[in-house]
Amino acid sequence: MIRSGLLISSVMVCCAALAEAHTHAQSTMPAEGSTVQAPKHLMFMFSEAARLTSLNIQKEGEAVQKIEALPTAASAHMMVPAPVLANGKYTVTWRAMGKDDHVVSGSLHFTVSDKAPGMAMMDCCKQGMGTQPGAMGAHAKPDTPAAPATPATPAAPADEHAGHKH
Repeated sequence: MIRSGLLISSVMVCCAALAEAHTHAQSTMPAEGSTVQAPKHLMFMFSEAARLTSLNIQKEGEAVQKIEALPTAASAHMMVPAPVLANGKYTVTWRAMGKDDHVVSGSLHFTVSDKAPGMAMMDCCKQGMGTQPGAMGAHAKPDTPAAPATPATPAAPADEHAGHKH
């Protein structure tokens, strides 16, 4: 009886460790809940190399707009051109595949306002993280170089396979 309880506990610990090992978004730009001037790019920082498989943006009260120009290579740091955004509240939904082929998804909410302070690219992006097209690298330039970087907040990923057993 004690052995079976120990075995069950060990299996549960291993499953929990595997669940934590999946790719997840560490932060985004614009940051969750932020108010910004219209961004020229949407940026994603993942825990490991991932490939964006779907990216949509929706202004409150309007139709969903699919963003087609996604990077084709996996990268832990990605920058995707944003469409022209008018003042208003936006929701970005994304789906990515990690190197283990596990699909994760999440959403990002932010407000665009002409009255918001200028947004500069995060320091990690300015330092040349990644060099592939779509990856944030040396080719990336801050939107407003004189402004201090706006700190990113952790993204709240939603695991499409939540509740399934490993």
